[in-house]
Amino acid sequence: MNADHTLARITAHLLSTLPYLALIQGVLLAWGLWQGGGAAWGQFGLSLLAVYLHIRLAFDQRVFQDFAAQHYTPHEFDICRAQLGLGKTHVSRDIQARCRGALRLWRMLLALVVCQYLWTAGQLAF
Repeated sequence: MNADHTLARITAHLLSTLPYLALIQGVLLAWGLWQGGGAAWGQFGLSLLAVYLHIRLAFDQRVFQDFAAQHYTPHEFDICRAQLGLGKTHVSRDIQARCRGALRLWRMLLALVVCQYLWTAGQLAF
C-alpha cells in the first residue's frame, strides 16, 4: 500500500466519526426544540447546515474508502464527477489536497457542534 492509499484510508477512518457527531447534534437539536421559543429556530437553522455537512462528508468518506481499496483513481473519479455534473471541472487534485479539503469540512462540522452546544447553553442560562 502506498502513501496515497494510506492517507485515503486514514481520512476515511476519521470521517467514520460522523455518526457520533450526528448523535450529539440530534440531542442538542431536540433539547433546543423542547425549550421552544425563538431560540429553537436558531438551533433548527444550525441543524440544516449540519445536515448538508453530514451528507457531504458521508459521501467523501465513501470516496476515500474506494480510493484506499483502489476501486478507482482520483483521476477516474474526477472524470465521472464531471460527467455527472457534480461540482466544477478543474485540474485534478492530488490525494493530499483532497484529504485537506475533507478535513476542513470535518473541522467546520466540529465548530458547528460547538456552536450548537453554546446555543443550547445560552438557552439554559436565560
